[in-house]
Amino acid sequence: MPESKATCTRWATAFPGDFKFAVTGETLGPNEWWAGRGLFYGPIFVLEWKFVLYPGYLSILDVAHIDLALFAVSFVCTLAAVFDRIRPRLFVLLLAAWLANHVTITLFAAVQHLEVLELTALSLTLVLLQRGRLGAAGASLGLAVATKTLPVIFLPYLAILRQWRALAFASALAGALLLIACFMQGVTPWDGVVMLLNQGENLGKTKATEYELGLRAFLIRFLTNEQGNPTPQQTQLAFSVHALVSLLVALFSAFVVSRMTHSRRSLALAWGLIGTTMLVLAPVTHIFYYVFLLPAWTALFADLVDRRIGWVTAMQWAALIAGYILMGFDQPIILLNRQFGLGQVILDHWLSFIPLVLLLTVGALGGNLLLYHQTRQLDRRATATHVAAPELSPISDA
Repeated sequence: MPESKATCTRWATAFPGDFKFAVTGETLGPNEWWAGRGLFYGPIFVLEWKFVLYPGYLSILDVAHIDLALFAVSFVCTLAAVFDRIRPRLFVLLLAAWLANHVTITLFAAVQHLEVLELTALSLTLVLLQRGRLGAAGASLGLAVATKTLPVIFLPYLAILRQWRALAFASALAGALLLIACFMQGVTPWDGVVMLLNQGENLGKTKATEYELGLRAFLIRFLTNEQGNPTPQQTQLAFSVHALVSLLVALFSAFVVSRMTHSRRSLALAWGLIGTTMLVLAPVTHIFYYVFLLPAWTALFADLVDRRIGWVTAMQWAALIAGYILMGFDQPIILLNRQFGLGQVILDHWLSFIPLVLLLTVGALGGNLLLYHQTRQLDRRATATHVAAPELSPISDA
């Protein structure tokens, strides 16, 4: 019994990561993650910490169990959004791919609860949008925004899609939760917004360790030859290039979303495109953030499965497979390297491939939407057959 109890204790505490340190108040180096003052991560975390986690109603192990359930919900919602019928073999393949990706990036081992909660909220938002439940969809997106700040990037794209009711509900819920958290923490709403935007000095962060994986960190590593500590000139150049690439990607995504058909499949692809754009724009990202690529890859996979193989489709398949493998799913590369001596270049330069993965995913998703899901193409097909183009509802089942 004592040994069993000790084992349970190890299980209950052996979950390294930001979330655990923030919940337990443990320190990592000279700085404390969060001591319960101000706003950290987002209003949802503040509320969870104050009423559930800090009082001890849930342990880190309990949160890990909850994350498994949330992950399952996100997976099911994503399948419901991208497939119009049950395909058992494909579903098993996709589940294996999702689980293998998570095992590789240790999402569950580190209990990155907020990322899984965001993933679930965003997946549920997509399904609700497709079914015309715009108020509920907006509330779900508002929950994602209140969990962490990054999903606020989805809001202007809702405006491009003219989903005003969803946009209003998302803004209202996220704003209400922010006001509640600010009132409880004794800070002004403006100070709360600043805390969330500049969390841990993220807006001006110049670190480029293996923990920072975003485009900005890649540029700093490149400019400093992976030595860190960039000069002011190198910092300015890295920040400027990141800002320029982010602007171009955001505008490209906006252009694609503005021209797409309002159908279920096109919305799923667009949702993945926006999620990938979010990762490009983020000033600082960690490996756990790339869980948001899984719905994007799944939507692209579902669309490619239904298409004939041609040179364009073959290129998109290549982009999908390369992106999936290079973005953390390195176990096949380790196996190939161990058995046949292949793939060492990927293992040596894994961090450098991450920006490529993001751009490949943006290009493949945007390309599919422009090639096969354009409203103008629908109009041309209708004209060619001398039939009036159908008037599209906000989100149709086409």
